[in-house]
Amino acid sequence: MYEAYVSPSHMKGPWGSPKPMKAKELFEALVAIGINGVDVWEAFFECDPDFLKRNPDMR
Repeated sequence: MYEAYVSPSHMKGPWGSPKPMKAKELFEALVAIGINGVDVWEAFFECDPDFLKRNPDMR
């Protein structure tokens, strides 16, 4: 489960995940608010180098 708190420049304020979320659910939520998908992937891998091993549904 993952959580995120972001302050994208295109939004008026910060955004935070409302609860711990599965990786796919969080990825989709972040992209839906305008975060670049590549940036989201990079953040997942920066936090967890074994991200794909732990989240095979993200392949």
